[in-house]
Amino acid sequence: MIRTISYAALALFLVSAPAGVLAQDAPANDPAAPPPLTALPDTTAKESPPQPIEGQIVNQDTGTLLASTVIGGNVYSPSDESVGHVNDLVLKPTGEIEAVVVGVGGFIGIGEKDVAIALNRFTLEPSPDFATTKLVLNATKEELEAAPPFKSAYVQKLDEEYERQTALGNKESGEPGQYPAVPAPQQ
Repeated sequence: MIRTISYAALALFLVSAPAGVLAQDAPANDPAAPPPLTALPDTTAKESPPQPIEGQIVNQDTGTLLASTVIGGNVYSPSDESVGHVNDLVLKPTGEIEAVVVGVGGFIGIGEKDVAIALNRFTLEPSPDFATTKLVLNATKEELEAAPPFKSAYVQKLDEEYERQTALGNKESGEPGQYPAVPAPQQ
């Protein structure tokens, strides 16, 4: 009812307002302003429909899923208990999904750890409208929280560099397991 009244009031305003109030002319020196129309476009010329490029998929097959419907979604146990959520996917260079990275534990993302589980361990159930996908994993929340965390290749590289730097510092200080001594500030 209120929406109908609002539309009626808007229509009344547009009809009663002078054209000069509603019309706005762009400044003559504005380079972003489109040029004035001097003639109507030729509607008799027919444009050819767009042609897909080689390898392009135009319509998604109902037997496939979009990553956007999986990433961020909840992961459930067979008893329909939420055990975590999907943080990422691990892809092979061939484009195949190798694993699903599940965030478990923590509170509002604090203290959460990632556990990567092979894709073939999940049952994927798309919603009827294909907007979301439910992932079911044959594991409990406790099992996932007790599992070792997933380390990405990037984090592994950072760990290696940290270990190298720590070993180099220990070698220079002469004391195993110690960081190099920091000189006292000059007074």
